[in-house]
This record gives sequence, C-alpha cells and structure tokens, in this order.
Amino acid sequence: MRLRILDSGHGLGTKALFALIRTVSQQPVLDVIKLVKYRADFYGRPMGAVTQDAMRGPSTWSVGDRELMAAFVAKANQCEFCTKAHSAVAQGAYRDGKRVSAVLSDLDTASIEEPLRTTLLMLGKLTRERAVDADDMRAVLAAGASRQQLEDALAVCFWRGYSTEVHGGKFQRSAGRLGRINVDSRSKPITNYRLFHRVYSGAPPALGRLIVVVEEPLDIGVSSPPVSV
Repeated sequence: MRLRILDSGHGLGTKALFALIRTVSQQPVLDVIKLVKYRADFYGRPMGAVTQDAMRGPSTWSVGDRELMAAFVAKANQCEFCTKAHSAVAQGAYRDGKRVSAVLSDLDTASIEEPLRTTLLMLGKLTRERAVDADDMRAVLAAGASRQQLEDALAVCFWRGYSTEVHGGKFQRSAGRLGRINVDSRSKPITNYRLFHRVYSGAPPALGRLIVVVEEPLDIGVSSPPVSV
C-alpha cells in the first residue's frame, strides 16, 4: 500500500527541495526521500541520526569496510538498488573497485582481511536466517575482530536491514521507474548521511552524491525479510 499523502503532505520548504532535485537530476524524487521528509520529526531525523552513527560514526572499521558491509547485507536482502549504491561508495572509499566486486562475487576467495571476511559471513547469515548464535560471535572474535567492531558491524546490519524493510516497496517502485542504476566513475563517497537523507542519489558529483544513470528498465525487488538484531 502506498500512501498518497507522501506526494502532497509536505511543507513549502520540502516541496522546493523536491523541485530542485527534479530540476538538477532530471528524475522524479524517489519515494524513499518522500517518506523520510514526511513527518521528519517522527522518522526521518531520528533514523538519520541512527544512520549517521552506524555508517560514519567513530569506528575502527573504515568507511569502505562499513559500506561494503551494507552492500553485502543489501545483496543478501536482494535489494539491487542498495547493493549498487553502497558498492559504489565502497569502491570510492577503498579506491579499489576490484576488492568490492571480489567480495560480492565470492567472499570465500576474495583477498581481504580475515576479521572482515568472518564478520561478513556472520552478517550474511544473520540477514538470511534472521538469527546467529554464540558460536558465530566467537568465530568473529577468534578471527581478530574486537567486541566493539562486532557491535559496530551489527549496527550497520541493523540499519541496512531495517531500512530495506521500511523502504523496500518504495525502492522497487522508484527504481522500476528509473531503470537500471549505474554509478558514474566521478562519484564521491557520502561523508554525511544526515545530509544524504535530504538529497537523494541524483544530485551532482560536486555535492558528493552518487550519479544515477538510466539505461534500461529493471525490476528491482526485495524478497527477503529484514534482519533482527
């Protein structure tokens, strides 16, 4: 069910922002942005703070590591839009597209650090099965990850899984209109997720956003349930 209020229930400032997005990107405003901006005090701003903390807050995981985790979780949730978006930011942060592609293609053979590999394995299980046990946690710690790194990774998994569930239908409809999502090589990593909640990925590269390029229609769906942490 899609609420019509998301198209008309915004203040003048938000409507002006939407007009700017449409003008600059030459694309319709994504439904997920309409959701975030509608009654922002109830959902958008609090969730923006959660997002900023998980993805850009203090952590010994690098920005590239956390974006790779988000891409890995998104792929497990079968959200192609989110997988492509996070993969692009991870590639920019690492300055190594092959690293990201290798992990998403075959985690077992990818040339990455063992703490990160074992953490991704755990996040993949949590996303697919919605459950992990003490042995899974011990395996991550035994691989060399710290308890704080474990908590930070779970925060990324929670945010990405929850957002996919809340926005899943919105991504499917919006991305279905836009077509296949690719990322321009000039794209810059997102440095502030609170700001990203205000301007979606169609903004120019000078604003540090992803570039959305339309190539051909693609049905993007989410069939997996959200993760539970």
